[in-house]
Amino acid sequence: MITALMAAFAAAPLQVDLDGDGKPETVKYDAESQKVSIGKHTIDCDGDPCSLEAHDVSSSDKRREVAVCAHGPRDDKSCDLYTIVDGKLQKYTWSKEWPPPSVQTSGNNIVLVVDTYRQRLYQRTEKYKVDGFALTEVKQPIYTADKPRMLPVDRTFALLYAPDSKEVIANTRANSEIAVLGEHGQKDGWMLVRLSSGITGWVHVDALAAASTEYMQIMGAG
Repeated sequence: MITALMAAFAAAPLQVDLDGDGKPETVKYDAESQKVSIGKHTIDCDGDPCSLEAHDVSSSDKRREVAVCAHGPRDDKSCDLYTIVDGKLQKYTWSKEWPPPSVQTSGNNIVLVVDTYRQRLYQRTEKYKVDGFALTEVKQPIYTADKPRMLPVDRTFALLYAPDSKEVIANTRANSEIAVLGEHGQKDGWMLVRLSSGITGWVHVDALAAASTEYMQIMGAG
């Protein structure tokens, strides 16, 4: 049975000049078969439903791109970019392990991604440079939260001066709140947090999980 949302996506095909010949290709999603037609090409979309977005990765060429975004059973979403080169469907490849949940382009050979998968605590903006059809992340020193999330702490933990440091800046109080400010760009799993007193420091997600029941619930949800 096709839901209203699926039908809405199916009824909204795009017209995008993917091969740069001045004649737009039709891109459409068929909800019943869960397939996407991109001009003369057809791909499977492993989502329920799938949405389509027109993009322009590089204004220096005449080609445009389409993002095929598969939606999961909850709020999960993953997007792949496609174009057409010499009559063949070309898929962009990501340096990350899975396709991102969003794609932002402005024709400057840069692709931005707002990623909510990593810690589910904040939105982090990632930058990808384009090399042919490969998208490689440009690492940042710190991924900062646009809107810091307040997280209840049930048990005390140590706030460290730097990732992997033994220098303790402060110990959090039980039954208090911390603000999650972001994540270290090179040290996986290390979060920058701020106490209610204004003191900031680093904590590993393992220590955060042991100290905060809500964190465990967030990470374990769906």
